[in-house]
Amino acid sequence: MGRAVARKPGVRTKGEANMEEAKKAQDRAIETMTVWADTNQKVLRDLTELAAVTAKEGVRLLEQAQTRDVVQLVRYCHEGLRGSRGLVMSLAMFDSRDNTMTWIGVGNVSGTLRCSLPPARRTLLLRGGLVGNALPRLQLSTVPVAEGDTLIFATDGVVASIDDRLLQGPSLQRIAEQILARWRTGRDDALALVARYRGSAK
Repeated sequence: MGRAVARKPGVRTKGEANMEEAKKAQDRAIETMTVWADTNQKVLRDLTELAAVTAKEGVRLLEQAQTRDVVQLVRYCHEGLRGSRGLVMSLAMFDSRDNTMTWIGVGNVSGTLRCSLPPARRTLLLRGGLVGNALPRLQLSTVPVAEGDTLIFATDGVVASIDDRLLQGPSLQRIAEQILARWRTGRDDALALVARYRGSAK
């Protein structure tokens, strides 16, 4: 026959003690993870706010710059943003006098020109770096453009390969919305800018 073992009040078995220690360790881990998650969320919010401030300052610098030279524009912004976290920047300047576009890119904002004449597509050469923080050796390129050519700038939250059939609509706003709806990766902030060359002044 089995025997019932009497136990003094308040005395724990070894198994109970181990279970209690395991629960305490789990509670500490959950508490630590909660603190870590809260801290990371705060850091992400702070970085987002800081990035927005830097971006707004970059726009302000571009608006007040007294030049159409894209290299000088990038350098002007670089000097104005020194001491900041820096930003990525892709710029394009159309010249209707000789039907050309000059563009330049620092960072990871992709640029694609869909052309009405061969070649059907041109891609912006990007240089790694940050305007205001780590400016690389700048390299611009100038390409011919024709009426109806479409320029797309997109951040790295958008897939680079975009169906050319989307670019045939008359509404540039609608094209940008469709690009974000269909080719947004979901892994990063997504922004698309679409511009169309209207040709030289008549």
